[in-house]
Amino acid sequence: TLFPYTTLFRSCYMTSALNSEVTLQALDADYALDLLYLQITNGSANAQTVTIRDGTAGTTRLVVGLPATSGATVTYSFAPLFVPQTAKNRNWTAQATSANTMYYTAVFKKTASA
Repeated sequence: TLFPYTTLFRSCYMTSALNSEVTLQALDADYALDLLYLQITNGSANAQTVTIRDGTAGTTRLVVGLPATSGATVTYSFAPLFVPQTAKNRNWTAQATSANTMYYTAVFKKTASA
């Protein structure tokens, strides 16, 4: 492989208009997926709070507030640090406080030690 390090990372982009927990990144049976980068954009004119968990109904890792402005964006770049996932074989989820359109972008690092 020309760029073998690319297999160490996963990225995702998703849009959701739900206020229930939605999968941000699918699980990996062999690795924990540590969060390196997260960008959330509020697509509505309503204030939002988004909870990021490292598994469905799992441990809350971040709570992000977004102002009542359509297009308001919050970006976290943790590299070289990261937000660790508590165990492998778990997904990452996001849950907004109300059913308005939210845009999510994230990058994860595969870690075999969890």
